[in-house]
Amino acid sequence: MGYIFTIGYEGASLVSFIGTLEREGIATLLDVRRDPWSRRPEFRKRGLEEALAVAGIAYRNEPRLGVPRDIRERFRDGAAPEIFAAWYAAEVLAKNTDLLRELSESVKSTPTALLCYEADPARCHRALLALELARLTGLPVRHLAPATAAEQP
Repeated sequence: MGYIFTIGYEGASLVSFIGTLEREGIATLLDVRRDPWSRRPEFRKRGLEEALAVAGIAYRNEPRLGVPRDIRERFRDGAAPEIFAAWYAAEVLAKNTDLLRELSESVKSTPTALLCYEADPARCHRALLALELARLTGLPVRHLAPATAAEQP
């Protein structure tokens, strides 16, 4: 039996991040950011894709599962999480049922981690997506936490 994995890169080094994926046997990183850009170049789409390829991990971006910037800003810092969850269910999950079916089949056979920025999955839409994929697959959710720079020797 596998898992629906999630991971955030907030505060993590690229080495720690990729090491966490490798330790868990992740074969595919599914980037669920609407805009796969970061202030940190190593976590921008191209830089991340290249680093993952060196580690033998496939990269896939699904911006349809992300959250537009204006919505992220409206719900920043956990304000009204139940309203955000309802918005995400109606505006993203309900409108991408074919993609979710495809992904549910994929994650059952290929160890995959859902990627977004936030270290705390409770503050991120990837937790809602993971719960939906768990419902569709019967797999449990497992949130991965790479060591942050402060935690590394």
